[in-house]
Amino acid sequence: MKPIPKNIKAAKKLIEKYREITIEDMNLNIPVKYLANTLTGFGSYQTCTLCTNTLPWNTLTPSNLKRQIACDLCIYYVNENHRPAVMYCTDHITYQNIVNARTKKQLLKAFKERADYIEKILIDNNWKNEQ
Repeated sequence: MKPIPKNIKAAKKLIEKYREITIEDMNLNIPVKYLANTLTGFGSYQTCTLCTNTLPWNTLTPSNLKRQIACDLCIYYVNENHRPAVMYCTDHITYQNIVNARTKKQLLKAFKERADYIEKILIDNNWKNEQ
């Protein structure tokens, strides 16, 4: 039996956040490539909503091994058949679509696709009703 990830509740909130973002929310005076991080924490384990809900990050430095422990408690990691040296959160087309978005419209579409992907992980693993 798979362990239950520590960030299911955060994943549900992130799905809602991705789906609620509008073009108007993106009317910040910053380049598109920084919007994802500003709006959702996307793109860095230090700001990622899902990463920061696996372990207390004040115990973490970029070089210590506790990062792997945190990954072990994430919906992305628990969902996958473990392959060495793979970041399951970034090794997916929905992640790349956010990174590669060049317009607000592309970014908005990528957010919706990422929300669908996260929701599929929750449904496929029967975590949708977990607290």
